[in-house]
Amino acid sequence: NFIANTLSAIAAYCFFEKKPAIDVNFINDGQLAIF
Repeated sequence: NFIANTLSAIAAYCFFEKKPAIDVNFINDGQLAIF
């Protein structure tokens, strides 16, 4: 799940190139994966 989230975040970053939104989403996914 974490790997899938990271891949989706990278894909979204490549397609949309929205650094703030991607960073926030990545941090949220990371927290959910850790906890």
